[in-house]
Amino acid sequence: MTRKKLLILTQTLPALGGQGTAMRLGNMLEALARHFDITMICVSVDRPTHPEILAQRWKDLCSRTVFFNVADEGEPLRQRQRNTLTRLMNPHPKLLSTWPVDHIMSRLSEFRSEHFDAVLVSRIRLMPLWRAMQAQLGVSADRKILDLDDIESRSQALQVNMLGVPHLGKMGYVLEWLEARKLAREEARAFNEMERVLLCSPEDKALLGQRFPEGQIGVIPNTIRVPAQLPARLPRAPLQLLFVGTLNYAPNENAVKWLTQEIMPAIRKQVGQDNAILTVIGRGPTDWMKQQAAQGAFVLHGDVPDVAPYYEACDAVLVPIRAGGGTRIKILEAFGYGRVVISTTLGAEGIAAEHGRELLIANSPAEFADAAGRLLQEPDLSAQLTASGRQRVMERYSMTACEQAIDAIFPAMDAGQAPASVSQTQATAAS
Repeated sequence: MTRKKLLILTQTLPALGGQGTAMRLGNMLEALARHFDITMICVSVDRPTHPEILAQRWKDLCSRTVFFNVADEGEPLRQRQRNTLTRLMNPHPKLLSTWPVDHIMSRLSEFRSEHFDAVLVSRIRLMPLWRAMQAQLGVSADRKILDLDDIESRSQALQVNMLGVPHLGKMGYVLEWLEARKLAREEARAFNEMERVLLCSPEDKALLGQRFPEGQIGVIPNTIRVPAQLPARLPRAPLQLLFVGTLNYAPNENAVKWLTQEIMPAIRKQVGQDNAILTVIGRGPTDWMKQQAAQGAFVLHGDVPDVAPYYEACDAVLVPIRAGGGTRIKILEAFGYGRVVISTTLGAEGIAAEHGRELLIANSPAEFADAAGRLLQEPDLSAQLTASGRQRVMERYSMTACEQAIDAIFPAMDAGQAPASVSQTQATAAS
């Protein structure tokens, strides 16, 4: 039996670890390769902060792969988006306005008039390229799926509220607030164009289901390849605390500043000035972070080849996130390694975990300090949390969960079910 042809359009190279979007794509790609003959086109418009190489693992899973970077060609468009008047007048969000579309289409001319059984567009930022492939190259697909992952308009709005006028300035605040509105319009446009829209959590589905037909929304959870459990640690002074994340991402940068300026001082006041050490690891540390590390605020390792030694050396992973969306893969990773997680409510959003069962919730410096103090005062707490956290990630966030979600969504699309038409979708949304 001939395998169906699936086109995956992405700006992110798949990966086994590291950045969350890359891990999500890698897990989905492996699950989809069991059903489809895959063509993957990866076009990056961003300046790479590390070598961009499509690993052989992913080439072997696909029948065809195309990868190239258009940062140089996109630079004039990025420069235009730095102009205030241009951004105010542009009806489209900045996120979707920096693709050198004509240049990209010339690079993809080999796909002219090609037909696929399905297309999967990874993230809303790629929608301009999919539209251009249809309009300029005549590429077509029977089934059209968009993986939103998270709700970009909501993430943008939360980030604007987090930074506020003091950080963005009055005009900057207006521009970024408008960005959230523009993203919301792009989401509505995508729902009219795509048969299915995917998210990473039931919570996001419920939120987006208030705006669009819930039957059009599917959930594929963010998952990890559950690592071998690290040796258990009995927390003792000095507490070894860890923060993991892409460090030049605004919500993570804000989290490190909150840690440095308020949370760690509160923790040290609670447990003793010399009884808490913070280590920060992740790609793209900013100059401010490097300066803070040089002054002794925390230990900074930046991008590391293997995160396991840092998890092994820590007593708890801190997730003081106050903006962003989706599910924090760093929490799932910590659960998998068997380490305590102390997170804000927003940081743990979308993960089926309860305060006091799988993790500790803290939404203020005082609450982070109390949670850290409990680890030293309650010897059995760490073992209870780590056992429950690892069980939860095995049950809900392993590769098996990704495969089950893929099997529920994609093969059902092979069963001859007719996709909802744009007019049907609009009528449902209006009712």
